[in-house]
Amino acid sequence: MQKVYHLEFKETGFHFHYGDLAIMFSTWGNSLKISIDTLYRWDFEKPYENTSIIIRKSELVKSKRSLK
Repeated sequence: MQKVYHLEFKETGFHFHYGDLAIMFSTWGNSLKISIDTLYRWDFEKPYENTSIIIRKSELVKSKRSLK
């Protein structure tokens, strides 16, 4: 299964989904208020949370039909 990172901005309630931490970081950068290295080291057994965001990791479930 493919991993998915769910980014939630607390202040606005906006939600975004990314397949890669690097893309998420290149899109939002300083708005995340965390370094890319810290995100790579985070184990995501529990969500990462700071004063402005929550980042969760989950898996994308696909239909077997879409694999053909």
